[in-house]
Amino acid sequence: MRAEEGVALIVTMGALSVMLILSALAFSSSTTLSGNTNRERSAKKAFQAAEAGLEVGTYRVNNLVDVTGLATSCLLAGGAGCSGSGTLADGSTWSYALTPELTTGNLTSLLPGGKCAGFPVGFTTAGELNVAPRCLTATGTSNGVTRRQQIRLSLFTGKPLFADIPGLVGRRGIRLKNSSRIHGRIGTNGLISLDNGNTIYGGIEVGPGAPNPVVGNSTVLGGVTRRQPAEGPIVFAPVEIGNTATVNNNAGMVLSNGATRTYDAQNREIEFNNGTVTFLGGYYNFCSLLANNSTTFVVPQRAQVRLFIDAPESVRPGSGCREGTGWFEAKNSLNISGADNAFQVYIWGGNPSPTKPAFYIKNSGELHMSIHAPNADVVLNNAARFYGAINADYIEFKNTTDFYYSSLLDSLGADLSTLFQRSQWTQCRSTPTNAGDPHSGC
Repeated sequence: MRAEEGVALIVTMGALSVMLILSALAFSSSTTLSGNTNRERSAKKAFQAAEAGLEVGTYRVNNLVDVTGLATSCLLAGGAGCSGSGTLADGSTWSYALTPELTTGNLTSLLPGGKCAGFPVGFTTAGELNVAPRCLTATGTSNGVTRRQQIRLSLFTGKPLFADIPGLVGRRGIRLKNSSRIHGRIGTNGLISLDNGNTIYGGIEVGPGAPNPVVGNSTVLGGVTRRQPAEGPIVFAPVEIGNTATVNNNAGMVLSNGATRTYDAQNREIEFNNGTVTFLGGYYNFCSLLANNSTTFVVPQRAQVRLFIDAPESVRPGSGCREGTGWFEAKNSLNISGADNAFQVYIWGGNPSPTKPAFYIKNSGELHMSIHAPNADVVLNNAARFYGAINADYIEFKNTTDFYYSSLLDSLGADLSTLFQRSQWTQCRSTPTNAGDPHSGC
C-alpha cells in the first residue's frame, strides 16, 4: 500500500485536464472574439452601405435623375415619395426612401411626430426663403447586419448675384440700339448708350466715375442714379467653377421632337440641331455650346441647370478646353423654357476673340434664364424676349428686345451650394418601428 508507482499518472491526468479546460476557455474566447470582430466588420460595412444610399438619394434629387429616366413624379415637387436600391462591390446592399417636398399638409402623415433626423421640421413664414425640406432614410445590410441612417435635405442659396441692381448690369458698358423695353434696372461703371425708341422702366445706375448716359430719343423712367464714392464701383462675384470640368452631368439630357446632338466628350464641345432638349438638372460644363436652327431647351419643374462655359487652357490652366473655345452661341431661333431661375449660364473667361462675344444669340427667341459673365460680352441680335437677369462685362441689344427682370433671381447665389444639402443627421434603429413606414424608428 506504500507503493507510489501510479502517482505520476494521476498528476499527469490532472495537469492534462486543467490544460484542456484552459484550452476550451481560450477557444471559446477566441471564437467569441472572432464573431464579434466579424460582426463589427459587417456593422461598419452596413453603415457605409447606408451612407452610400444617402449619397445616391441626394444625387438623384439634386440632378432630377430617376432610375427609369426622366422623372415625372418621384422627385418633382408635389410628387409622391420615391425609393432606390443597389449593391456595392463587396456584396453589401443599400436602399433609400425619400419623401416628397415636405409641407404643412403632408408632414404629419409622412413622418412620425413631424420629425426628421431627430428634430421637428419647421417652415418659414410668408416672405422668407423656403428651404423646401425633404427627409431621406437609408438602410445598409452586410452579412445579415443592418444599419439605418436618416438625414434632412434642405435647399439653401448663397450670396445673391443680381438683387443689388435687378436687371441688366454691364460693368464696362451697355448699348441698346433700337426699340428695346427694359422692365428692370440697368447699371454700369462705363457708358450707357441708348439709340432709338428704347424704354427703361426701372431707371439707370452708374458708378462714381462713369460718364453721363447717352439717352438720345429714348425714355428713362426712374431717372439716373450715380453711386457715391463711398459705395465704390459695381463689382461682380467671380465664377466658382469648382470641379465641374470633371464632375458634371453633361450627358444628362433627353432629346425629342427631332432634336440631334453632336458631342465631343474629350474636348467638351457640344452642338444641337432642331427639336427639344430637356436638361435633367445639375451641373454642366462645356468648352463651347452651339445651337443651330430652331432649338428649344427645357428645364423640368423644380430642376435647376447650372451650365458653365469653361475657358481655354491658356486662360484657365487645367480646363482641358482648346484654343478658340469658351463661348455659347445660338445661330437661329433659340427658346429656353422653365422657371426664370432654372437655366443658369456661368461664363468663366472673356471673349474668345475681339470679334466674337462669349454669349451670342443671333435671332429671335424667348429666353427664361440668367447669365453671369463677369469678364465677357453678352449680345442679343434680333427680337428676343428675355425673362431673367444678366451680369456681363458688356451688354448689347441690337434690335427690339423685351427684357423682364424676374424676382426669382433675387436670392440666386454666387456659389455652387444652391442644391439640396444635409442639414441634420441621425442614426436609426436597425428596423423601422412601424411596419410599412421606412422613416420610423429614427
